[in-house]
Amino acid sequence: MPETELEHLRRRLAFQARLDDALESASVRRVPLPEALGGCLPALLEVLGATQAWVETLDEGLEPCVFSEGPAPSDALVERAQQLVGEEGADGALLELEGETLFARRLDVAGRTFGTLAALVPASAPTPASELEALLHVAAEELDDYLAAVRNAREKQRLLREIHEELRHPIVSEGVRRAVARIDDTVRFDLLIVIYHLEEDTQDSVHYLVFRGPELEFATGERVASELDSLLAESASASQSEVLIRNAELEHRRITGEQLDPLSAEDESEELLRRLGYEDYLETLLIGGLADGTAVGKVVVGSRRALTTYERDVFDLFADVLQKRCVDYSRTGRELHRTFGVPVVVRLLDQPDWRSLLAPRAAEISILYADVSSFTRLSEQILGEPAKVGELIEVFSREAVRILWEQGGVFDKLVGDCVIGLFGPPFYDASPAERAHACARAAAEISRWTKHELPKSQSPAIQEIVAAGEPLGVAIGINHCPVSVGTFGPNHDFTAFSPGMNNAARLQGLAVRDEVLVLEPMRALIERECPQARFSEVRTGKVKNVAEPLRYYALDVDSV
Repeated sequence: MPETELEHLRRRLAFQARLDDALESASVRRVPLPEALGGCLPALLEVLGATQAWVETLDEGLEPCVFSEGPAPSDALVERAQQLVGEEGADGALLELEGETLFARRLDVAGRTFGTLAALVPASAPTPASELEALLHVAAEELDDYLAAVRNAREKQRLLREIHEELRHPIVSEGVRRAVARIDDTVRFDLLIVIYHLEEDTQDSVHYLVFRGPELEFATGERVASELDSLLAESASASQSEVLIRNAELEHRRITGEQLDPLSAEDESEELLRRLGYEDYLETLLIGGLADGTAVGKVVVGSRRALTTYERDVFDLFADVLQKRCVDYSRTGRELHRTFGVPVVVRLLDQPDWRSLLAPRAAEISILYADVSSFTRLSEQILGEPAKVGELIEVFSREAVRILWEQGGVFDKLVGDCVIGLFGPPFYDASPAERAHACARAAAEISRWTKHELPKSQSPAIQEIVAAGEPLGVAIGINHCPVSVGTFGPNHDFTAFSPGMNNAARLQGLAVRDEVLVLEPMRALIERECPQARFSEVRTGKVKNVAEPLRYYALDVDSV
């Protein structure tokens, strides 16, 4: 006797309760996805009278996977089920096969597909096809939300890792751009305003980036938004989100020529957003620390529709990582930048194993020692005061290090008034001749700058030296040799050690003002890379603690 509609309904409700209990238990116990589905698919097999049942979805690693009960379905069968529900408007469908019927149902939430639920039922099954479809629909409805929650959790976790990775970039604005591109792969937004203040900024310095969708529209000092500049000049953290959105819209429409109805100061927040076309917004303050609670920035999201819980979670994750990034801005980057130029720091931190590049190793590198000529006389007889001496060293060393970095060198250390540079680390991807040539270029430029440009400095200490009629110059020694190079000691200072390093220092001691001396092996390397380089006749010099005299040449600084 055929089952009544009431009996069908009771069966569906009992089946729904059974699946609901199984999935709730799986959630409470936090079991892996295969185990959770293993509590549901046998029930589906039983209630449908099926021979096979499966779920095609993404596993917890977000990789395509098929979970099945009964004989594993063939790839062709899985693909046929996908095709059935992939047809336009087909949330569920069936297909008559030889002696069997394939039932399939799309798994989705709010239009977002999570996979396919399918079963193979003998054609002789007593239950009507319409009822089997209804039971499959019940199972799909139960699995939809569970699989969506699993996938959302894994996607958020993966996105969090990606945001962390992108915001490791030593330049915060670039890190934010990359992180926003990652976010755009997952959620959609209409307007995103990111405001932040960094530890080393001046007190009133505020950075902003405005994204219209995934595209960067405005950025501090790059694509300036005068409406935001004026607002943030008054108060960055205190600015209401509605006003920030308004000013970003005003700037956008000023540039695009779009008209905006006049806005009055009396407009309420919700009315202001509505008139700007925004239905919802999210604001998250970036707090600098638990102790003082100082705001270091703000993230504002404007949406022309209601934001979902998932979208709010994603932007909260982004704000949380950015907050840590601002508080800890370039702690690593700043430490590296004491030794390496910005392009090198960026390249280093772009590599997951960057620390291994700084570990001590044996390598052949080029070395530069640059010392202010007559420094003792200038310090004791002209400047006199320690503060003035410090000013001389500060002006000279800053430019000397800038030149080192510009030529691809590494700043080892400052010893008194002597700047020490290394060429080769940290990537060691230049040839020995290229390293030697870069070192020679840096030496020549430091020599020329100290002789011709340093006297023009507005520094009172420098001007006092110039007024006394004393020339300014530098004595430099360069060498290429094997060393042990990397981070050493309790402070992890990046430096190098070797007898050849000591010889570069000794050679610098033999040089007079405006002279760059080159040890004999390095001359051949420079000439290999720069045939037009000119050198003096060979010289020899006896130095302390070295048995044989040093053989060296004076480099014509205008020839490299």
